[in-house]
Amino acid sequence: MASYTENLNLKKPERTDKFSIEDYNTNLEKIDNAVNELGGTESGITLTYLNSRLGGLTLVPLTQSEYDALLSYDENTLYIIKES
Repeated sequence: MASYTENLNLKKPERTDKFSIEDYNTNLEKIDNAVNELGGTESGITLTYLNSRLGGLTLVPLTQSEYDALLSYDENTLYIIKES
């Protein structure tokens, strides 16, 4: 008998269960909807949602060279290195 994930309630079939394209598609729809709620697209999830979840902590995406050039760091800021 299948079990379900805690957060998105995705169906996790047992090894002995037959593959179900319907269950697979339902899981994909749940994942897609969750990413959409976070402001995500195929290119990534925006930081707006994360900022609201971190209690006002400021998120600053920087390239590695921008991060390396910083002269000071704010303890209330989370610096995120983005891919160049």
